[in-house]
Amino acid sequence: MTSSLPAGFKNLPVSKIITSLTLFVPLVASLSNVKYLFYYAYDPFILQYNQFWRLFTFQLAYLNESEVLLGVVLLYQFRSLERLYSSHKYLSTIIVTYLYVLIITSLNIAFNFYLGIQWINAMASGPTAILFALLFQYSEYVPVMYKFEIYGTSSNKLVLSDQSFLYLLSFQLAISQGLKSVGAATLGWCIGALVCRGMIPGKGWRIPFWKAIAKKQAAYRAETPVPVSGDPNNNNDEEATETRPLSTQFLDTFRR
Repeated sequence: MTSSLPAGFKNLPVSKIITSLTLFVPLVASLSNVKYLFYYAYDPFILQYNQFWRLFTFQLAYLNESEVLLGVVLLYQFRSLERLYSSHKYLSTIIVTYLYVLIITSLNIAFNFYLGIQWINAMASGPTAILFALLFQYSEYVPVMYKFEIYGTSSNKLVLSDQSFLYLLSFQLAISQGLKSVGAATLGWCIGALVCRGMIPGKGWRIPFWKAIAKKQAAYRAETPVPVSGDPNNNNDEEATETRPLSTQFLDTFRR
């Protein structure tokens, strides 16, 4: 599993923040013993206790260590999308997917309440749907870097690519909570495909006021003076010395 990007999150603030939250929110919830805040089920939480706020929280955190690890690895790989899309579009895509899952879950509550039939009682905790929406777009826009072959005992061979391990980890995440996570993964994949191809609204939506905030930050950086230590003339001489060819510098040691 490789990436054309250098290691780390340099100039990728959205990936850095979301990956950190995916790691630290479950940790804090576990230490604080508040994991129950991220569970969702129509019965009893909605039907009996009217805890509609769970619609907004169940996508925010995984509840076991294996899913946290898989989610962090996948988000680390998806940072290629942020470089391709820009941070503005990447975060907007995540928010659009989150809102679609929220709307579909709310519609399921309405059907369950008015029809008296519990079609889907529970949803998998964690951003599985969001990750699979990003996985579809990753498969659409990020090219395969290389392929390799694995030969068996007979003449049969298995052709894999650098993205095969990514799909293997995604499959493991999709089955981590049984049918609930399979349903969330399928829902996220469908939302990602429909949004990406413009079949439902959201592809062109962007977070408002982002450009205004970015301009203010750029203006602040431009106005902030860069600290200079020592004599400027000496710095210029040192820069000029460093830019000279190596052979010239070598000969200058004997001339002096």
